[in-house]
Amino acid sequence: MEIVWPALALIVATIAVVAAAISGTPQTIGIALATLLVAMASVYLYVSAYPRRRHGEPPIEDFSWWTDVGEPLSTLRRGGINPMAVPSAVLSDLRPIGTNVELLFQRFRLIVGRRDFLDMPSGELMTEMDTVRSFLRVMIQRIERKMEVDPNLHEMLADLASRMGKIHERLSSYAQTKPDILRTYLDPLVRAAARLAKDFETASANYQAFVKPVQGEGSQQ
Repeated sequence: MEIVWPALALIVATIAVVAAAISGTPQTIGIALATLLVAMASVYLYVSAYPRRRHGEPPIEDFSWWTDVGEPLSTLRRGGINPMAVPSAVLSDLRPIGTNVELLFQRFRLIVGRRDFLDMPSGELMTEMDTVRSFLRVMIQRIERKMEVDPNLHEMLADLASRMGKIHERLSSYAQTKPDILRTYLDPLVRAAARLAKDFETASANYQAFVKPVQGEGSQQ
């Protein structure tokens, strides 16, 4: 909202110049022109510095540390994997996904509280993001501790996919209400949320495809 006052000053100065040109003296015209130049400079300085970022603060759109996990848990579908190696194979894909979740969470925190995003449903989104990262962290720690994978892991991953999908939808809908200059901050977060939702969904499908034949053999016995 700070742009309102420089803009109003510019409008008033423009009107003053026009009025002075019609009925004023050369001195009045000169003063009005000087006022107009000051108002124009104020608007220019505001626009050129917008959007602002605190010194040393990483840009919100910086996802250079993002890890591309490819198709999560696809190694389980290749067949012939040693059952003892399954936990390690699962962890090798879930850990980088966890890193990506944390990266998105931290980038998302940079937006919360900014004057241009005060109307964002940040409380709801932050709570959901924190739930995803907490559930995933516990899931990974449990596998690391026991070195075994829950047969229902695909259901847990499907739940995380659903949660990330909702985050993506809400964030995307919110981003569409903002002008392009602010979309440069939001669009990378929207894309990251979509990628995470897809990764969780793919991981769930791959693990389900892997464990289904095993469960079928167990039921036949």
